[in-house]
Amino acid sequence: MLTYQQLETIAKILGWTVEEVENSLAELNDGFMLPDVQSFMAGEFQNEDDEDNEAGYFSRLSAPGYMDCTDWSGPYETEEEAVAEMLSMYAD
Repeated sequence: MLTYQQLETIAKILGWTVEEVENSLAELNDGFMLPDVQSFMAGEFQNEDDEDNEAGYFSRLSAPGYMDCTDWSGPYETEEEAVAEMLSMYAD
């Protein structure tokens, strides 16, 4: 769960209002594919090019209980940057 300060930071990154960020996250959370943001250490997983990824936050949409998911996007230095990028790609 994101704090209000995190929502403000995400809104600032996107140039949106906090309400727009909240509404976009709510829409994604009500869908089939849910937001997934995780922190990984360097080399913890490999991308499709068989290259080790750097440490940082990564984001994607994932369907819990199914194998459906989007590709990981990242790395980002902060959780807020990862969420902002996910919203810029997938939010209406």
